[in-house]
Amino acid sequence: MVDREEDIAVVGIGCNFPGGEGLDNFWKVLLEGKNCTVQIPEERFNSALWYDADNSKAGKTHTTKAALIGGSKDGRALLSDEEQEARWVEHFREVLNQPTPPTLFNLDQEPPAPTLNITSDEISGIEVDRAIKSLKNNKVPGPNEVSTELLKHGREVVVESLTHLFNLIWHSEDVSAYWRSGVIVTLPKKGNQSDCNNWQGITLLSIPGKVFCSVLLQCLKTEVDNILREEQAGFRKVRSCSEQIFTLRNIIEPA
Repeated sequence: MVDREEDIAVVGIGCNFPGGEGLDNFWKVLLEGKNCTVQIPEERFNSALWYDADNSKAGKTHTTKAALIGGSKDGRALLSDEEQEARWVEHFREVLNQPTPPTLFNLDQEPPAPTLNITSDEISGIEVDRAIKSLKNNKVPGPNEVSTELLKHGREVVVESLTHLFNLIWHSEDVSAYWRSGVIVTLPKKGNQSDCNNWQGITLLSIPGKVFCSVLLQCLKTEVDNILREEQAGFRKVRSCSEQIFTLRNIIEPA
């Protein structure tokens, strides 16, 4: 191997591009196999423009569409933020507050349910730690903006604090108002985007509240699974409704 002094190119890049002269020089020296030191004025740096320009050089395209907020029921365009917010409130009240369906059987005639052997002891740190580890990363936090990653990286301090908080709730039977509230965000579906029905509503809930629910669920799951019918596969571990669907299709198709 022959030692040689490598060329070093210094390129000044501002933010008045993408596709500007500074960025073109940057890519040019890289293609020539030279080392490149980039000087970017901190007060003018724009990471979004840099990202878009980088994708442009790689042949990638990225387009952003402005969301069309749902119109009124009579088709009238809603131009102000206040009108649009009122329409969304009206829409989700209708969708989420459906009337209670009629009861098709008499609960008084049902046999008494068996007593479940569920512990009522205080919540332990081990249970809280296990629930935190089961959370998925890169999820949008709820109204209090506490993320999954924040809880996971907090380690023993977070586990100890949440364990104390959960036991206070357990004894007082009073859940925080933050955990009972959520933020509804909308994602577009197919169809006319001016129709609220063509948007999917997703409620963002508190992550610590989800941890608390996960702890309670684990306490109930084992005992409840023991009394569920064998035919029930939905919402059960290592079970799936697709198994029942597959069985029904095999029975129906030959007929």
